[in-house]
Amino acid sequence: MRVTVRRSGGFAGTRVTKAVDEADLSPEQAGELRQILGEAELSAAPETVDAGPHRDRFQYTVTVEADDGSRSVTADEATAPPSLRRLIDWVMRTGRPVEPTE
Repeated sequence: MRVTVRRSGGFAGTRVTKAVDEADLSPEQAGELRQILGEAELSAAPETVDAGPHRDRFQYTVTVEADDGSRSVTADEATAPPSLRRLIDWVMRTGRPVEPTE
């Protein structure tokens, strides 16, 4: 399983993408990731959590790729529920930078 978080927007409009691959994590980290993912309930979340336009706020796209497919959810910093925000923070802190493809 791989979890990728792409942050865009903000005042400077810069993009940062970080990812974690479960195979590269310690058993403790993998367990923590699975727990946080379970709490975030991405399978039940809408693809976009939107409260309208917000200039200069960060927007996050979280993508989970697993053997049974992938799922992406996009939210800005004001609309992300606490459980999704926890996942975003964990991946941004723990993940490795991903080179932009655009």
